[in-house]
Amino acid sequence: MKISSYHNKQHALDSLMVPEKEHLIVKHNLRSGEEVEIDTHKSREWIIVEPGKGEFQIWSGDKTKRLTFPEKFTYAILIPRRIPHRLVALSDVSYTVLRDGFD
Repeated sequence: MKISSYHNKQHALDSLMVPEKEHLIVKHNLRSGEEVEIDTHKSREWIIVEPGKGEFQIWSGDKTKRLTFPEKFTYAILIPRRIPHRLVALSDVSYTVLRDGFD
């Protein structure tokens, strides 16, 4: 799990997307206590979190990290290919997922 920061969501998308390659972008909203069950993808996945209020816990492989939404910057959390991961909303949260494939 690698976390990078960007000025905003568009900056993150522009930096992470490969030209001439199709990507999947999905907007998610979760209520406090909701979770995304353990999932694995053939493609890389970035969880893009914009500034605001919210907190979640992410588990990837053997690492667990509790993240509070950034106050100023946008975070992009890389989940490598074929790494099991899940996310639990510790408050109401909205985030965007970018994948470099359609698996």
